[in-house]
Amino acid sequence: MGHLKISLQESHLSMISGHHRSPFLKLLQIGLLLASVVFGSDADKYHAVCPIYFRETMSKSASTSFVFANAKGELGHIVTQLKRVSNIESVTPVTGRFDLVIRLKTNEPIKAFNTVEKIRSITGITSTQTAFSIENVSNAKNREESSEPPLAYALVKVKGKFRTVLQKLKSFPNLVEAHLIPGEFDVVASFNGFSQDELMENSVEKISRINGVTASETLITWTPTNRP
Repeated sequence: MGHLKISLQESHLSMISGHHRSPFLKLLQIGLLLASVVFGSDADKYHAVCPIYFRETMSKSASTSFVFANAKGELGHIVTQLKRVSNIESVTPVTGRFDLVIRLKTNEPIKAFNTVEKIRSITGITSTQTAFSIENVSNAKNREESSEPPLAYALVKVKGKFRTVLQKLKSFPNLVEAHLIPGEFDVVASFNGFSQDELMENSVEKISRINGVTASETLITWTPTNRP
């Protein structure tokens, strides 16, 4: 495999305005660290190449990442196996393009990828997509009152004003939390409520009306049963 050489001059960063600089640097942090994992380089080299982005991004990163997985077989048994893996905070079966939303306790790329390797080694897991939380908002009341998994997750594509979309989602009465993530989707949001009908009416159906949202998909959660 060839070598990847990445360099960034401080003068280049100075051209980025303060409003856009922080999200840019956070994405850069993840991109460079991912490169260090993929290409087998020493992560310390990336600290040395670009120390500025590490100073400005580490303090605001949420210690969370998500793994969206597809599975084949007895889902209840697969969930039980996943819950035994360290660094996994929760495992939620969902309907839609994915079968499972797995929340990790870390967004440090090396730790996350080690956990993903363990996830992939479990019989029945057929594919995974990993998303690191760059920034998040939450509804503290909903988080405190909810001891159960969310009723639904929304995967949202955004054009432009990421933070504006996060703040708008925060105003939704059923929102538990929303995370800005790099990848195919830009935001993953979780919602709770008394029923799925209430959830769809008060929150999920309103996502497409937010200025800047170009597309969204809903993953409805469910609870599998283990067969004897």
